[in-house]
Amino acid sequence: MNRHLKTPALALLALALAISVPIRTAADDIRNQGVLLHMLPHRVAQVRDHQGGFTVSTPVAKEIIAPMNATETAAHIQSLPSDVTDQGIWVIYTHPTWYSEAEKAELTKLVKACEKQMIRIYTCHAAELPKGNWKLSGLIE
Repeated sequence: MNRHLKTPALALLALALAISVPIRTAADDIRNQGVLLHMLPHRVAQVRDHQGGFTVSTPVAKEIIAPMNATETAAHIQSLPSDVTDQGIWVIYTHPTWYSEAEKAELTKLVKACEKQMIRIYTCHAAELPKGNWKLSGLIE
């Protein structure tokens, strides 16, 4: 390879890395200040004699609230301070085939409730977390 072509390519790569790292850190900071939900499938939870649904984690009281359905979760979110909900709702789900149609409908209900309240809600398949593939108003695909 020509030496003159190698230097601009390396400079471009360094610039791309420098730009992408701060953006990812900023997104992580915003997510950590918002409401984090883990959506556990019922059939997975039953293996350990637990309940499936949305487990809520907020920065408000540094507490984790046991699994709830979409209606209960939306009501809890509405009770939180706006400085928390302004950072968005961040939902992590596991493998899409592990959810029943009723469970997928619960996520749809939660997304619609958040949209109605003008609260941004992002979803991400757990396997996509390292890539940062959050989807605004996304559903389980």
